[in-house]
Amino acid sequence: MKLKASGLAGLTLFLCLFSAATLRAENLPAASDVLGKYINATGGMDAWEKVETVSLKGEFKLAAMGITGPIAMYTKLPGEHVTRIEIPGAGVQMEGIIDGVAWENSLMTGARIKDGKERETALRQADTAWMTRPEEHYKSMECVAIEEINGHPCYKLVMMPITGEPETHFYDVETGLPHRIEMTVHHQMGDIAASMSVSEFKETSGIKVPTEMVLYAAGMEQVLSFSEVEINGELPDAIFKLPAEVEALLETVEESK
Repeated sequence: MKLKASGLAGLTLFLCLFSAATLRAENLPAASDVLGKYINATGGMDAWEKVETVSLKGEFKLAAMGITGPIAMYTKLPGEHVTRIEIPGAGVQMEGIIDGVAWENSLMTGARIKDGKERETALRQADTAWMTRPEEHYKSMECVAIEEINGHPCYKLVMMPITGEPETHFYDVETGLPHRIEMTVHHQMGDIAASMSVSEFKETSGIKVPTEMVLYAAGMEQVLSFSEVEINGELPDAIFKLPAEVEALLETVEESK
């Protein structure tokens, strides 16, 4: 049997690409090694294991809607988190995890309790030290490729949560720092494809924390810029108290059982 020149050329190209892909896959590091490099780049395991609280304060921007306002994020390990956003001329909206309750108090939809996949995602995101013990949140993780993100070669990690949809993480090949996370956000309105890109970090108390982030979901871009970062500072108990509206909703849920 004779192969035409074009067919032979195509077969040769296929074999070359297959060989290159195989070689590339064999040379990729384990996902745990990529996360290990990330941990080292942001302070090291010893420093992360000493983190008890994280406080971030800054500004959020919704350029498409012309909205700018203050934002604060408070985390108390293990697993408590509150985000507070002040929308000028409208008021304050909040969401978080307190005593295992995932909740939101929105200016548009009011108070509600999160459950199912949405609650599990919120619990995972509330644990800022997830990278030091990924087995508590993910059932598998794999480094599958090297891709360029914003001009930076990055290891592409596919992380499969114990509950929920897979996440894709991109970590700089050279520095180990994260550049982007892509995931599915579970919401009462439906599942939404979302991403978070990180461009700047600030080091405090031996920990390097993201301070410039761009969130993209449902066709909207939100920019978060944090000017105040505090690790292991004292956080008043009042921060981690459920809003009255959420407390009332919980009581209604309990009474209906």
